[in-house]
Amino acid sequence: MNASSTPSRSVALQRRNLQGRGVSRAISDLIDGFAAWQIWANLGWNDIRTRYRRSMIGPFWITISMAVTVLALGFLYARLFRIDIEAFLPMLALGFILWGFFAPTLNECCTIFVANQNFIKQATIPLTVYINQAIFRQLITFAHNFIIYFGMVFFLNIPIGWVTLWAIPAFILVTITIFGAGLFLAVVCARFRDIPNIVQNILQIGFYLSPILWSAELLPERAFFLTWNPFYYLIYVIRMPLLGEAPTPEIWLGTGVITLVCLTLGLVSFLLMRRRIAYWV
Repeated sequence: MNASSTPSRSVALQRRNLQGRGVSRAISDLIDGFAAWQIWANLGWNDIRTRYRRSMIGPFWITISMAVTVLALGFLYARLFRIDIEAFLPMLALGFILWGFFAPTLNECCTIFVANQNFIKQATIPLTVYINQAIFRQLITFAHNFIIYFGMVFFLNIPIGWVTLWAIPAFILVTITIFGAGLFLAVVCARFRDIPNIVQNILQIGFYLSPILWSAELLPERAFFLTWNPFYYLIYVIRMPLLGEAPTPEIWLGTGVITLVCLTLGLVSFLLMRRRIAYWV
């Protein structure tokens, strides 16, 4: 009995050792991925330069397109909802700007490992570099689009004060949330190739169910799709201070919970499945 149980124990011990090595390598990957900021920063910047090569104004085309869309929809929905255009335009602009950061980043993270499969199989670059590259590239686009907000501040006299500074920790918290969610989606989508289509459809529905084209204050009662909508908290925790209003404790609490959940899902999935990603892609 002891002789027969010895092989099974050795197999179990080997599996534990392999799992332990996989977790330690995943932790090193996370640390090295952030330490290699020059790599993912240069890669993200080169992606922007390559995409808009030979263009006169480069990524500002996205800013112009978004500004025109905001103005057109702003005048339309302000008349439909019978609200002040000066109060509605900044809210709408910030909603579009923030969604223009959330949705493209999550969509890109779904296919980030598959798109870089040749590098993953041949190079020893930390896998988190590709996640950081995607987020950094979208941050550059976000910075270009944020110029629209400064235009609103100048022309519509949006109040700027100490409350506005709350947008800085709020944006850092939201960026951490996007990193966690993007890491989780990158791992899961590398294994299941149908999930990117599901995520794309969920984001499309989430755009209309989130307070982007409309304000949450317009609802007579708090609808369930708003209370349980994570984008509601991620948008309002940044948009409120930028409009001169401090986020409520409910918004901070909801954002903190969402950040904790997304970061936990991303880290756990990456720590457990990191060594299999090269085989999945």
